[in-house]
Amino acid sequence: MAPYEYAQLERENEEIRLLSLMPGARDDDISIRIFHVPLIIPPRQTGEIKRLSLEQLQETLSDGMYVMKTIDGRYIFKHRSGNANSWDHPDPTFDRALYDLPKHGDFLENKPQYEALS
Repeated sequence: MAPYEYAQLERENEEIRLLSLMPGARDDDISIRIFHVPLIIPPRQTGEIKRLSLEQLQETLSDGMYVMKTIDGRYIFKHRSGNANSWDHPDPTFDRALYDLPKHGDFLENKPQYEALS
């Protein structure tokens, strides 16, 4: 493994160094990767976010359907009868911007996530 080469943190982004423990076999030497990430969340881009809440979106569906939020934040439309699930609203004329995930920088749930900081 190559030796670590120091790189200065960017103060304007309030960067921090994180360490990622790389996978390996039981008898392998410990291998890590050191990288920089901004500690602050960049300001949201201008523009209105039109995405509906889960409850608001549920009100647009018939009684035979319901909507769920996946672990990655997407909405999935499900049939109570067991028919195929869909990423698309059952009404093809329904504005996709009302349920699709906004671009990365616009999404309110866009927060840095770390396994651990110390």
